[in-house]
Amino acid sequence: MFQSRRLMTMGAFVAGCLLMLAGCGDDTAPPDKPYPVSGKVVYDDGSAVPGGFVYFDYFDPEGKSNKRYHASSAINADGTFALSFAGDKDGAPAGKYKVWFGPLPQEGPADGSETPPEDSPPPKYAVAEEFRNKTTTPLEVEVKPETNNLTLTVKKPAS
Repeated sequence: MFQSRRLMTMGAFVAGCLLMLAGCGDDTAPPDKPYPVSGKVVYDDGSAVPGGFVYFDYFDPEGKSNKRYHASSAINADGTFALSFAGDKDGAPAGKYKVWFGPLPQEGPADGSETPPEDSPPPKYAVAEEFRNKTTTPLEVEVKPETNNLTLTVKKPAS
């Protein structure tokens, strides 16, 4: 009887350890495979957005996923971009993304320091204000598990 109780206790301990290990996989799991994402950013009149940065932030419309994927790219002068996730221009994992935009690159300080002077001009954006923040942007796209070539249409900034 003692051995039977001991085996049951040991079995319960092993089962508990296995359950704990099963719940720990999400934090150490590698990210989902990225798929190539490139394309062009254009204004609603069809002309190319002449620079800046584009950001893709993963979201789950049903709120069931805790994934926090982020991919980004500089926008070239002709409006083209190629997203980087974990490597250079490797794309983004499949899923839905909020798309928002950063400012045009600015000249660095004349003295070569990294900190701009307090009197430096504010950043300039190539897109309307609503597209400059991931919480306000109306632009959403789905990255599919294939090569993705997207056209992102935005509004021009207010004059």
